[in-house]
Amino acid sequence: MTKRIKTHLFQLPVEEFANTLTHGVGFLLSLLGFFALVALSWIHGDPIVIFGSVVYGISLVVLYGASTVYHSVTSYR
Repeated sequence: MTKRIKTHLFQLPVEEFANTLTHGVGFLLSLLGFFALVALSWIHGDPIVIFGSVVYGISLVVLYGASTVYHSVTSYR
């Protein structure tokens, strides 16, 4: 009754390169977006908006940075 699901345990080198490249672009864009978002929220002047913008921006930078590093050091099997 139950079927086994085949899992794809590894990625091809070209897939890892594409992941590294796209996540690296996401990292750079998240840096730009972080500074733009904080600058716009600073103009608004509300401390809660500034805090939320900083938390959101930092989380994007960390997410894409960590993902870029992970995909760039993943061993090719």
